[in-house]
Amino acid sequence: MIADYAWLTRPEGRVFNNLTIPDSPAGRAELAKITGEKFMAAAAKAGGKTVFADTKSQHYAFHETTVSEKHPGLGTRDLVAEMITAAKKRRMRFVAYVPVDCDMRAWREHPEWRPRRRDGSELIDRVGFPRMCENTPFRDFIAAYCKELATNYDIAGFWFDGLGLQPAPEFCYCDACVKGFQEKYALDAPAPDASPEVWASWREYRNDAVRETLRVIREAIHAVKSGLPLMTGVGTGNWQYASTGFLDHSDMAEHENAWSWAPSTMQYLRALHGKVPEYYIPTFQYAPSYPLTLPLEEMRAKAFTAIANGSVPTFTLKGRPEILRTVNAELAERSDFCMNTEEVPYAGIVFSERSMHICDKEPFAEPSQYTSYGVLRALFEEKIPEQYISDRTLSGDLSRYAAVILPDIGYLPDTVADDLRRYVENGGGIVAMNRTSLFDANGKLRDNFLLADLFGVDYAGELPDTTELPPWFGDIRSGTEFSNAQKMKFLAAGDHPIVDRTIREAHSIEVMPEYLRGTPAAHRLPFAWPMLKVKPQSGTAMAIWEGVQEAPKRWPLITTRTYGKGRVVYIASDLGRAYVDHHTWPYQRRMMTNAVRFAAKKNPPVRTDAPLHVQMTAFRQGERIIVHLLNDAHPHGLPPLTKQTFKGYYTNFSRVHEETVPLFDVAVSVTGEFSKTYFVPGKKKLTMSYVSGRTTVTLPRIDMHGMVVFNK
Repeated sequence: MIADYAWLTRPEGRVFNNLTIPDSPAGRAELAKITGEKFMAAAAKAGGKTVFADTKSQHYAFHETTVSEKHPGLGTRDLVAEMITAAKKRRMRFVAYVPVDCDMRAWREHPEWRPRRRDGSELIDRVGFPRMCENTPFRDFIAAYCKELATNYDIAGFWFDGLGLQPAPEFCYCDACVKGFQEKYALDAPAPDASPEVWASWREYRNDAVRETLRVIREAIHAVKSGLPLMTGVGTGNWQYASTGFLDHSDMAEHENAWSWAPSTMQYLRALHGKVPEYYIPTFQYAPSYPLTLPLEEMRAKAFTAIANGSVPTFTLKGRPEILRTVNAELAERSDFCMNTEEVPYAGIVFSERSMHICDKEPFAEPSQYTSYGVLRALFEEKIPEQYISDRTLSGDLSRYAAVILPDIGYLPDTVADDLRRYVENGGGIVAMNRTSLFDANGKLRDNFLLADLFGVDYAGELPDTTELPPWFGDIRSGTEFSNAQKMKFLAAGDHPIVDRTIREAHSIEVMPEYLRGTPAAHRLPFAWPMLKVKPQSGTAMAIWEGVQEAPKRWPLITTRTYGKGRVVYIASDLGRAYVDHHTWPYQRRMMTNAVRFAAKKNPPVRTDAPLHVQMTAFRQGERIIVHLLNDAHPHGLPPLTKQTFKGYYTNFSRVHEETVPLFDVAVSVTGEFSKTYFVPGKKKLTMSYVSGRTTVTLPRIDMHGMVVFNK
C-alpha cells in the first residue's frame, strides 16, 4: 500500500454524502443551498478525515466537463472545486464518488446504450436514474469522464457505485450484449430458465464484461495518476458480483448491508479480495421508506461490527454530527489495532462463487448465502474462531486450518477435490454438507459424489419430505382413522463424540411415555429439512440417523470416518440453511459445531466463556494476538433483503440497537505465553495466568465492544 493511501485501511473518519440531485425546480433549489464550505464544515463536525462526495450525480456532473454534462442548476459554480478547497482547508481528503452506470447526456444522446429486457423493452430504473449498459461504448464514455476528473482535480481516489450491470436474472439484452455473447459462444442470449450449460456461459460472459469495464476505467485513470486508489461497490445482491473478478482491479471492495448479512459479506470480501473491505452504513432507518436518524448505540453496533469482522465503516452524514464524531473518536482509539492484521486460523468456511452460479441461479443466490449464514452463526455462538475461504483460494495448501467446512458446495473442480484429499491425508479435517461435489461443471447431477471416497458415503437419492407415522386421530368404536403424515424426519443418535448432552436430551415428546404421536421412542429428534439418502461405506460410522421412513433401514444424517491422518464428517442435509430457518432448535447448532471440533482434532487457539450473543473474532498483528468481543444482542439475524422479505421497497434496518447491557467477568484464553495483556479502549492492563500452554485473562467489564491485546 502506498503510504499516501494508508487511509484506505484506517477505520475512523470516513464520511459520505450522496448528492443525487436531478434538474427539477426542487433539485435546483436544493443545489443552490449546497456549498463546498457548508458540506465540509458538516463533515469536519462529524469527525471526518476522508470525505466521499459526488462529483457527478446520477444525472449530471457538479463541475466543468467536456465529457458528461454539468448540472444546469449550478450556473458558473464548480461544486467539486468548492468541496476540494474546503476539504484542504480542514486537512481532509476528498474522494470522488462516481456512479458508473448512469449519465443524463449519454442517456439522451445514445438510446442504443440503454439496458434492455429480453423482450426488447427498456429496463427503466424504478427511481428514475438514467441507467446505461456498461457493456456498450458507454464503458469508454465513463472511462473518459474519470480520466478527465483525475486530470483536472486533486482527488485522493475514486469510489465507484453501480458497477455490475443489471442484477440476475434480468441482466441486459441490449444489442451489444446479445451480439457480444453470440460472437463469443455462438449462442443466443438465454432466458433465466435455460439449460445449466448455456446459463453458465451467459453468466460468465456478464462477469467478463464487468471485469473489462473496471479494467478500462482503471487504465484511463492511472494513465494520468498512477496508483490512485479505486474503491468499488459490488452491486445489487453483493454475492452476485463480488466474486466476478473485477475486484482484482479495485483497491477496496464496498458493500451495503441492505442486500446481505453484514458479518458474512465482510468476511467473504476480505477472503476473496485479500484486502480490507468497506462497510457502507446509512445512518438512517428505512421504515419502510421514511428515513429516521439512527441513535448512537446503533451507530456503534454497525461500526464495531465492521472492525470485528476485518472491515472499515463509512458513514453517511445524515443525522446529528456529534453522534458520528463520538463514534469516529471511539474508532480512532481502536484504529492501530485494526491495521495490517490477518485472521487467526482454525475453521475455514468455504463460499464458492462457482457453485453458487452453477447450482443456485436465484436472484439473491439465497441457497448459497443461507447455508453459509447458518454455519457462520453457529460458529459465532459457540465462539469457534473462523474465517471465510473463497474458492479462488481453496486450491493449494490448506494446512493452516484445523478444519475446512464445505457447506453445500454443489460443484467442486477435480483439482480442488484432489487438494482436499491431500489436506485430509496429511491430518486436516473436513465437514461437508448436503450436495457438496454432487454436481458437474454444467450443473448436472452426478451419479455419485465426486468426493465419495473422501466422505465415505455413496449418494442414493432423497428422503421424502414427510414421514408417514401410525394413525393417531380417529375412533375405534366408529371405525374412523386418519393418516398421520408429519412434515419432518425423526432422528436417532448413537454413542459418538459428536452426540453430546444437548443433542441427546433434545427430545420432542407429545405424549408420555415412549411415544411422539406414534413415533418410536428411539427417534425423538425432529428435523424439518430436506435430507439426502446416503449409503455408508466400509469403515464409516453413523453418529445420527433417520430410521423411521423405511424402518428398519437407517439413513445417516451425520457420518464420520478417518482418511489418512485426518477426519471427515459428512452431513446429509443443508444444516446451515436449516439453522437459519430453525435457529430455535439449539441441537442443530451443536451438531454443526461438534462436527467441526471433532474434525479438527484439536482445541481452538482462542476461547472465551462469553454468552451466545457475543461475537468473538481473533486476529494476528505481527506476534500480537487481538481478540474482538462484540456485545450485540442482535448480530445473527436473517439478511434483511431476500425473496422472502422483499416487497418492492427497502426492508433493512428493521431493528434498532438502543442500549447495551454490559458484561462482567468474561474470561478469554489464547494458546501460547505472552508478556503482557491489556484491554482496548483505555489500554487497561490485565492480570493474566499461564496454565497448560494457555494464557488467560478475565475482563472486569465489556460494553458494546472491546479488544483484548496479547503481546509477546
